[in-house]
Amino acid sequence: MSIEDFRGLFSGETVTKGMFEECQLINSIYADVASRIVEREEEIKLQLANAQALWDAMRKCEDKEQRRSSVLARNKAQSALWEHEQDARDQFSSLHLLCTTGRRASRRIAGCGHRR
Repeated sequence: MSIEDFRGLFSGETVTKGMFEECQLINSIYADVASRIVEREEEIKLQLANAQALWDAMRKCEDKEQRRSSVLARNKAQSALWEHEQDARDQFSSLHLLCTTGRRASRRIAGCGHRR
């Protein structure tokens, strides 16, 4: 994209190549961190689905220890997902702060960075 593609997003400032490059950097940092958060969540959800399937299969099993083990594995996977969701909220909040600070450093360019 050229700087011209951003016409109308900037008010009261002359857009420089440095400002544009800083916006690209902020956007790439945001995209990298956000994609890692999403990838990790997908892994955890898969682990939970597998643990739930095991628990469903073992629910009526005669072996009490297998039932106990499978329910504990499911509970652990549910807890991991909950913890990840809490961490993801915190990370996105920090990321939003980083992007907001970066935008201010770029002379308050509207449209630089992402919004949640």
